[in-house]
Amino acid sequence: MGPFSTAVLIGCLQAMKYFLWALALLLVILVFAQWYRGEPTGKLIFIAIGAVLSLVGGTVSGFAAAWIDARDGRP
Repeated sequence: MGPFSTAVLIGCLQAMKYFLWALALLLVILVFAQWYRGEPTGKLIFIAIGAVLSLVGGTVSGFAAAWIDARDGRP
């Protein structure tokens, strides 16, 4: 892979990391808002699982970007 395409891939993975973390934060806020309104627990658990999966996905994206950056061999 060329240097430009590697830089674009790393940049996209880093951006996806922050987007997924922001989504996880918004889902947690939604869980608290729905809990305050008295929504059923099943719905809250489903949204909370989505928040956890978004957090995990963002973390994996960050590790993938770091791995590709380290593997590239640039100083």
